[in-house]
Amino acid sequence: MKHKFLNILSRVVFYSGILYFIRKRKLKAGSVTILCLHRVSDDSSLSWPPLPIKVFDRLCAYWSKNYTVTTFETLLTSANSKKPLLILSFDDGYSDFHTHAMPILRKYELPANLNIISNCPDKKTVLWTQQLNNLFDEAWRLGKKEKIQLADDLHAELSGDKEKMTDECLRLYKELSRKKSSEIHECIQVLCEKTGIIIPESKMMNWDEIIEVANEGIEIGSHTVSHNLLSKLNNDELKNELSESKQVIQNTTGIATEIIAFPNGDYNKHVLTESEVARY
Repeated sequence: MKHKFLNILSRVVFYSGILYFIRKRKLKAGSVTILCLHRVSDDSSLSWPPLPIKVFDRLCAYWSKNYTVTTFETLLTSANSKKPLLILSFDDGYSDFHTHAMPILRKYELPANLNIISNCPDKKTVLWTQQLNNLFDEAWRLGKKEKIQLADDLHAELSGDKEKMTDECLRLYKELSRKKSSEIHECIQVLCEKTGIIIPESKMMNWDEIIEVANEGIEIGSHTVSHNLLSKLNNDELKNELSESKQVIQNTTGIATEIIAFPNGDYNKHVLTESEVARY
């Protein structure tokens, strides 16, 4: 019912001309819109569904006609555009950026920003948030129904109900986000052991693919080393997340990036200060 309502609402917004007035207002204000994107795929997911391929194609067609699509590095040179400015910023570095998003961006000659979690291509790992999503997707598919104690202050409840499972995955994500990296991975491991689930893999881009899209004009930025919430880290951990990711990207691709995307938009004054020290 909720999805049907959102579909109707999106059509009303599109055909009513509201988007035209939004564009005009942004143009007068001289502002820039930054869209935070992740996956472009027809895969299904309970709590974090990707943007379908055909939908992304239609959006790119719309953006190419109505916006000046730019990047962080070229923003100033695009400032005098008569169209409102738009940045397409992709986080994490999923493989479907290379297989699905890139051909469409190429088709409409659109630039984009891609922020890499350096551990993913470097150590061939998948970020823990995607592991959690995939685990819940598989638990729902298998009809798992049980309450599992993950830690003294944390549990997971698998109900078999689609909407409840979606809400539970999001709740657990918020709870785990407050914990240390070692505690997060321990809780996910407990979930796997108690349910008997082997987490389905979500493929991330490798360095060759990252270099390939960079050579086609995609702007590469850092999304830290391991996607931990930066405001929760001690000083040494924070410095490592910021400086090591930047160094690994430069050593592997030859790109000296000055762009940092904070995981989950989480930061404080200390994070901003250390980002400047790391020369972002």
